[in-house]
Amino acid sequence: MQNEIIEIILTGGRIEKVINEEIGRLNYADTSFKAWVEQAHCPLNFSKHLLMLKDSQDITDADLEAITACCTHTPGKRVIIAHGVNTMIRTALHLKQFEIPKTIVLFGAFVPYSLQKSDALFNFGSALAASQLLPHGVYIAMNGIVIPAEKAIRDPQTGGFTC
Repeated sequence: MQNEIIEIILTGGRIEKVINEEIGRLNYADTSFKAWVEQAHCPLNFSKHLLMLKDSQDITDADLEAITACCTHTPGKRVIIAHGVNTMIRTALHLKQFEIPKTIVLFGAFVPYSLQKSDALFNFGSALAASQLLPHGVYIAMNGIVIPAEKAIRDPQTGGFTC
């Protein structure tokens, strides 16, 4: 399994945001994927696909089609998608309807990777493990919970994912 390529699709989301000191706001600079892999000391083989760096609330139908096409046409059978948490379920359900014969796991972070106390690496690791252990299907991996897309819901009180 260690030689198998895991496809990584990067779409942005809060996980990729960094603080812009000049204006005091979070925005996008570049993907931090390389830093995730280095910090996690991860020996797996990845194929990285940077599709966009967008807030998930700004993902359009055309973006969903690009994500679907990337999942469909990449050669690997295991796909991990870094995605914003606000519309992660929408994207997961969109992908599920195509019955792509791969294991697809979406993850993100409630706190950006660039900030202290981020949940980004934990969620990245959870998605990596889930992608290697689960059968074909679409899943969400957040904060230690892995949920099939069709069972995922957001808790209105906490914003966390549950089923």
